[in-house]
Amino acid sequence: MSRGGSVRALTLSAAITLLGSLAGCGHADAPRALDEIRARGELRVVTLNLPTCYYFGAQGAEGLEFELVRAYAARLRVKLTINALANETAMQAELAAGRADIAAASLTDSPDWSRAGAAASPYARIPQLVVYQRGHVQPRETLQLESARLAVRAGSPQERILERMKRTVAPTLQWVETAPSSADPVEDVDSGNADYAISDAREFSFAHHLYPNVLVGFALPEERPAQWLVRHGGPDLLASVNAFFRELDASGTLARLVQQSSGDTRRFAYGESREFQAHVGDRLPRYRSWFEQAAAQAGIDWRLLAAIGYQESKWDPHAESDDGAAGVM
Repeated sequence: MSRGGSVRALTLSAAITLLGSLAGCGHADAPRALDEIRARGELRVVTLNLPTCYYFGAQGAEGLEFELVRAYAARLRVKLTINALANETAMQAELAAGRADIAAASLTDSPDWSRAGAAASPYARIPQLVVYQRGHVQPRETLQLESARLAVRAGSPQERILERMKRTVAPTLQWVETAPSSADPVEDVDSGNADYAISDAREFSFAHHLYPNVLVGFALPEERPAQWLVRHGGPDLLASVNAFFRELDASGTLARLVQQSSGDTRRFAYGESREFQAHVGDRLPRYRSWFEQAAAQAGIDWRLLAAIGYQESKWDPHAESDDGAAGVM
């Protein structure tokens, strides 16, 4: 090899070595999400005020997502700070801006969520139910949906499932979108504005108590994955979350917490009792607008507020609690 060729080879080798060293230094100096969380001593989580996620009961904070993030914060040995927001759009903004480390609300990855954060592996798969009004013919298969008035929330995981079904097994399938901020599609069925609606099984286990005349027809073939989203730029945090759920699953703790969360919805189950159904028909309409207004101000689901109110007072304006409070509570 000529002297010039040797010099060029040496220069190239030195450049590669230098670049490798610089890359190594950059990687070593790059902030790690877990180190940041431990340094501040706080895990910041955004969620939704829902009975399936997070709410305040008689004993304080409760809900499946609360139990999960509390266990994860304990694993990291840091304080847990939860910010309950009004909707997923607000959660995405907090996560994308780095003001939250984790979004936890039984979420499903989507293009909007992918822009905001990185999806952890699903920790559960939730059945998606076709629901109908009591007294009508029970739907039993997808073909029955193609000629019906079908309601689904716009932009929801349920709508994305229907879009995939339309492309593959039900080309003539049509549906009516309800706005994300509007009433539950289950209410459209209850009021007769829709023949069927698609409802998440966890959500319906709660909604059914307020709409006892809406029943389950059948479950769609595709289930919805439930997962957390973590902020971008934290692959170590994502790996840690995935390891956390693997361990919870292997130990049986995850199954226990999911089963316990079913009890959370059952505590709002006043049964199919004639008394409760009568109160849904005569008392709830009188106070519903108040529940909706207060829930909007607090950024929570009005149905959760109504359910807690029923627990406390059965929506009776003359009710009195043990500590002397009176009225609808």
